[in-house]
Amino acid sequence: MPWCVECRAEYREGIERCTECQRELVAVLPPAQAGRGPAWIEVGTFPSLEAAELAQGYLEAAGIEAEVRDPDPGHHEVMPGVTTVALAVAPEVVDTARQLIEAAERGDATVSEAEPQEA
Repeated sequence: MPWCVECRAEYREGIERCTECQRELVAVLPPAQAGRGPAWIEVGTFPSLEAAELAQGYLEAAGIEAEVRDPDPGHHEVMPGVTTVALAVAPEVVDTARQLIEAAERGDATVSEAEPQEA
């Protein structure tokens, strides 16, 4: 499938230019260069931006800084469920972050939707 290197949208075969960015599409999408750089490691993928942001909040509540890496921002409304959104953390907390995400997916973790309380 062809990809846009600018907005990272995926297109059907036969399409040559991105409808959003007007850039020529490529056959292979290069690795994302997100704000933290390539040193951060993806610890999970989620079916929606909302799910990734919930996991991000959960990790940050546990003291782990996390970054949402959305491969095609702005396209979720057009093609929901087609792409996944990744969550990345610093290399030194990868194992802990993965354990927390797995616990949450199993239902072994408590996630509060309440506003955080000031200490």
